[in-house]
Amino acid sequence: MRNTFILILFLNCFQSLAQKVSLFDDPVKLDLVSQCGDYIYNNEFKKADSAILVLANHLPDHPVLHLMRALNIGWREMPISTTSEVFPAHYAELQKVIESALKLQEMDPDGADGIFFEMSARGLLAEYYASEGTYLKALGEARKMYGLVRLGFDFVDENKEFLFSTGLYNYFREMYPNRHPIYKPFVWVFKSGDMETGLAQLDRATREAKMIKIEASLYLSYIYLRYENQPLKALVYLEELVKRYPKNNYFKSKLLECLFVKLDYSRAFPLLTKLMKNEDPYYKMCGQVYFGLYQEKLIKDYDLSEKYYEQALNTGKHYIDKGIYFRGLAYLGLGRINKSRGNNEAAKIYFQNVLEINESDVLNQEARENLKGLR
Repeated sequence: MRNTFILILFLNCFQSLAQKVSLFDDPVKLDLVSQCGDYIYNNEFKKADSAILVLANHLPDHPVLHLMRALNIGWREMPISTTSEVFPAHYAELQKVIESALKLQEMDPDGADGIFFEMSARGLLAEYYASEGTYLKALGEARKMYGLVRLGFDFVDENKEFLFSTGLYNYFREMYPNRHPIYKPFVWVFKSGDMETGLAQLDRATREAKMIKIEASLYLSYIYLRYENQPLKALVYLEELVKRYPKNNYFKSKLLECLFVKLDYSRAFPLLTKLMKNEDPYYKMCGQVYFGLYQEKLIKDYDLSEKYYEQALNTGKHYIDKGIYFRGLAYLGLGRINKSRGNNEAAKIYFQNVLEINESDVLNQEARENLKGLR
């Protein structure tokens, strides 16, 4: 997942470089930051540009300024990856976040501001590197983060914003090495986590924190969809995100995924038809693959379903590390269709493609079960 969005959630607990006053304790500046975030999340990027200029007058050289710029760049091409055209500019702002955060730490080593800004920027970088398979770089950033995350444990009781970072650590410290065994030899040096505790902390963050509600909701929905297979729980968070940010197509794509997992086709159909018309190939691909799934599962029109699965794969063919889950859905659907027609060799190839992608445990399990019947 991309996630991708961790940074905006720490906006409420950071200090001003000049005044050593927590941004969280300054309602006027906090409102400016919140407004920037709302514009970015609602894909109103020109308004966000203007809001960031106002923010720069109040918080020059503060990490939050570079954070807002990084997010505004990144959300223009969500989900962003290292192969995106805008990534160099996004990366440059994240480096400035780290530099400014380190200056904060020099001024106030025990302050939450510097710790969280550096941790947030490094967390995003680690996520990008892991997604592209650059594991040593990902581990390098993770090691730099680890000390900061452990410091964050001490802030949880007094500042509910830290529920987010602590919850993520508790959950993914245990889940990620199991999902990606390549990391298992390296993670023994990191303190053990607790997945149930992590989920509880993230849920508390959606209710008790002030500025991290959106990010906590997004990550929880992702976890419940991709890892826990509990779409009803994911639906609660996603419906609120789409309602609050109606122009955000990424949130809509996650809601669409959730509706299909819970087989709510009637509510899903209007969403998928809108995404099919989107000019962005990523969202067009999303709409096409779910239209194919709609035709296959509900209408039983396998010829039309096959057509749209193939269209989805063609639409997203230039992507290297985006839309992987959608490709998995398309391959799985084409495998089922070919299996039903007796085209076993073709079906095997499609099911094996799903396993090679290795994006979803649920999709992988279905692919393996289908392959058993073809041997």
